[in-house]
Amino acid sequence: MATSTLATLLDRLSQRIGDYLEETVTTELTTSKVVICTDLADYVNRDDFFNRQWLYVTDNTNIGQYRKISDYDNSATQATVLGSNFAAETPTSTAKATFQIHKYDRKNKIRAINIAARQTHPNLFRNIQNTELITGNVCPPFRFPTTSTLDFYAATNTAIAQTTSGSGLRGYGASAKLTNSAANGALEIHSDNYPPLLDLQGKSVDVKMWVYPENDNDITISINTGQADGTAQNLISTTTCKASKWTLLELEDQALNDNLSSLYIKIVVATNGAYAYIMPPRVIGLNFYDYLLPNVFDNGEVSRVYVQSSGDSDDPCDDIRPQHWSPIFGYEIIDDGTYKYLRLPTLSNNRQIKLIGTAPLEDDLSAVTSTMTIEDPHIDLLIEYAAYALFDIEAGLPSSQDRDFLRGEAMKYRMNYEDMKGRLRMVQTQPLTRFDKRII
Repeated sequence: MATSTLATLLDRLSQRIGDYLEETVTTELTTSKVVICTDLADYVNRDDFFNRQWLYVTDNTNIGQYRKISDYDNSATQATVLGSNFAAETPTSTAKATFQIHKYDRKNKIRAINIAARQTHPNLFRNIQNTELITGNVCPPFRFPTTSTLDFYAATNTAIAQTTSGSGLRGYGASAKLTNSAANGALEIHSDNYPPLLDLQGKSVDVKMWVYPENDNDITISINTGQADGTAQNLISTTTCKASKWTLLELEDQALNDNLSSLYIKIVVATNGAYAYIMPPRVIGLNFYDYLLPNVFDNGEVSRVYVQSSGDSDDPCDDIRPQHWSPIFGYEIIDDGTYKYLRLPTLSNNRQIKLIGTAPLEDDLSAVTSTMTIEDPHIDLLIEYAAYALFDIEAGLPSSQDRDFLRGEAMKYRMNYEDMKGRLRMVQTQPLTRFDKRII
């Protein structure tokens, strides 16, 4: 499905509630608090009309400046805003700034759009197709709570950056770009934070991971174990990896000690200041059944599960785009109150798992370039609910007389939403027959 930017959604919401005014200054902005636009005479013919409304600059030097209007001089078609002075625009015709005036707080409009994204589920949703899980892999998928952090993984002397496109991504999902602040920067997943790793004790283990280093042979992956008496193992990969090429690091047939008190997987980038892209490691060594779901499903639902039935690589999961899939009918979704897991029957290792499902729309939009996975005609339904949410927010602010008006407006848009959802709601993929188990 196509996406829509926050800028587009804001314009649609403003237009829907009759609060859309966008013009270009006729005198370049200077180091003052004044905005002059002769075209404002087309909208009003009295002083103070725009007082207490909000002015937002959409482009050029002062892009993103958002100010409350303290005074409007009709004869000069001039608005004076609160706050510090604007920066002076370059005095050319192409540098004149475009601005918007909002009667209702633009920040509240953004809040309303994000509220609508959450509360219109399951009438509006994102279709999800995810292939991040690998059969037999004890390690969790990369789960990014933010673009610079990973669940379960700790970074030492390296910065993490989520990467979802370009040469720094192999296949689908997301890679982690590691940028060192010192030599031997490391990313580590430890059994203290992810206890299932300890189930590998006493087993023969394979660890593999796709890497893309800035420098030749700059990345190693290791298994590190510890026992209560101090006995330790440090098993390190020796696979070479070329600069600016994707290479599969391999650490195979590693016999792990029994009775472990700790086990961790460590990815090290040797050179200070260097970067490397890495895909999630896979650690194979036991019959594994419960797979931590990617965080896109934290608030979503899995409706169908498939497993890769064949592939051309030595390990089928290393195919970029597998062509052959078999449906899984006996899966379970387990919710332990914190995370959701996919429980599968016994399957061959090193196969991609394809998850089909839905998730609520993105509800954290803030920058005008932020995107939501929605397109027409479903945008109309989202905007109708956002209008309801906006007036509900605004109703908590003014005098009782205005509050009654705003609440009336809120209910009008909510009733419109209820009327429209029958024809504009999205249709979900029907799930295959399965079992569903929830542990509270």
